[in-house]
Amino acid sequence: MAHNAAIHVMGQGAQLAEGNAVREETVLVLKRVLTVTLICLALLVLLTKRDSLIQVVDHPISSIKVTGAFSYLNESEVTQALSGLVGAGFIATDLKDVQTRVEGLAWVNSATVSRVWPGEIKLLINEQVAVSQWNDGALLNAEGVVFKPAELRSDLLVLPQLIGSEQFSASKKNMMYSTLGVLQQGLKEYGLAIRALELKPRNVWNMTLSNGVAVAMGEIKLQDREGQQNLEAKLERVGKVFSSRANIDVANISRIDARYPNGVAIKWRSGKK
Repeated sequence: MAHNAAIHVMGQGAQLAEGNAVREETVLVLKRVLTVTLICLALLVLLTKRDSLIQVVDHPISSIKVTGAFSYLNESEVTQALSGLVGAGFIATDLKDVQTRVEGLAWVNSATVSRVWPGEIKLLINEQVAVSQWNDGALLNAEGVVFKPAELRSDLLVLPQLIGSEQFSASKKNMMYSTLGVLQQGLKEYGLAIRALELKPRNVWNMTLSNGVAVAMGEIKLQDREGQQNLEAKLERVGKVFSSRANIDVANISRIDARYPNGVAIKWRSGKK
């Protein structure tokens, strides 16, 4: 009988311990649920009341700092583009919007915008670098991107001009600039330079030399060795026209047609043949 009583007591102890463990686990689960609930509520408040909270803790922008090396960009243009920024909320201000406004300026290639505590907006600007003129009144950078300043200074007007369709992609415009470099290099030994280079449909090229003479080059292919050799031969024939040994009235030349395989045709300014 005593043995049965002992077993009964032990059974009650085990049930009690098991009950305590269940209660502890339940309390732990409830704490976790409560914690997650509180976090979700806090996030919900932050999301729904974000603007109100920002207004409470925000403070106005006190200054704008512009950095970068500029040859053509006027810092006042940047300030004007960001009119109204000083005094706006330091935290609430959309930096992407600031970047877009600055990069909308013709002479800005790219801009990096950052906040500097307590109230400064800092801009690091990379200025555009023009490698040629593009059509009328615009410029081209080395990536084939066209930009159009309000006016072109005299030092920009000496850049060679590329002429082509406004529908050309940046890569095609870049190809035109590369072709210009090849032509310039080929004519250099004859003391000639290119004032303008035009790409017409069907890969037809025309150029105007710095002395005003127009040259019809026809098709140019630089992708293979044969095309490169054909171009070298064309440039040699054009160059020889201007050599002193050619005994030609160079000043009276209006146009040279270099599309022929073995020679050139010359059009004279006064109709001379």
